[in-house]
Amino acid sequence: RISVRIEPPAYSGRQAETLDAPSRIEALEGSRITFTLGSGLRVRFGTEAVGAPTVVRDSGYFAVEGKAAATDGDTLLIPLTVVRDRVPTVKIRAPGKDLLLATGGRTIPVTIEATDDLGLEALELRYTKVSGTGEQFEFQEGTLPVRLQRRSSREWQASGELALGTLNLGPGDSIVYRAVARDARPGAAGTAASDAYFVEVAGPGQVALDGIDMPPELERYAM
Repeated sequence: RISVRIEPPAYSGRQAETLDAPSRIEALEGSRITFTLGSGLRVRFGTEAVGAPTVVRDSGYFAVEGKAAATDGDTLLIPLTVVRDRVPTVKIRAPGKDLLLATGGRTIPVTIEATDDLGLEALELRYTKVSGTGEQFEFQEGTLPVRLQRRSSREWQASGELALGTLNLGPGDSIVYRAVARDARPGAAGTAASDAYFVEVAGPGQVALDGIDMPPELERYAM
C-alpha cells in the first residue's frame, strides 16, 4: 500500500491532499511530500533515498521498491511534475506610450491591469523623475497612489494619475513610470514590472504636439 500526502506552501492558500497509489504526482514548487508505505518498501527520488517529508523543487520520479533482496527487482516508478509559480503579468493600458508635452502642468490618467496564476498581494505605480542635461542628471524615485479594483484574488485593475505639476517638472525634465505587481511569495521572487514609459516636458529646441508619441531615437533610452 502506498499513499502520498502533498502539502502546498502556505502562501499559496491551497489545501493539502492525500493520494492513494498514485500513478503520477503533480505538485506546486515548494510543496512538502510525505510517503506512507506498506511493510518492506522504501522510496527514493532519482538516486536519493527519501525517508522523511521532502520539499520538491524539480520534476523527476519517485521509485518505490522492496528492501529485501527477494523484492529488489520489483520497482514502481511514479513521475513527479513540479508546477512553477509564475510571476504576475502587469501592463499599463493607458496611456501606454511615451509622451512629449509642451508644459509640466498636465495630469495624465494611468490605467493598470495585473493578473497572477495563484493570487496577487500588491500593485503599485512607481516613477523616477529625471532632471538635468548633458552629464549632470538627478534622479528621484517615488510611488504614486492608485485606486484598486479587485475582480478576483488573481485579477486586479488600478487607476492613478501622473500629476506633473505636483512633481515640479520643468522644461527638459521627464518622468519614467512603471507598474509593479507582487504575488504572495516571500522575498522578491514573485515581483514583476510592466514596460516603462516616459513623459517629458519639452525643453529648448523641442516642439511638442499634444497626443503625439515621443520620438524614440532620443537619448532617454540610453539613459
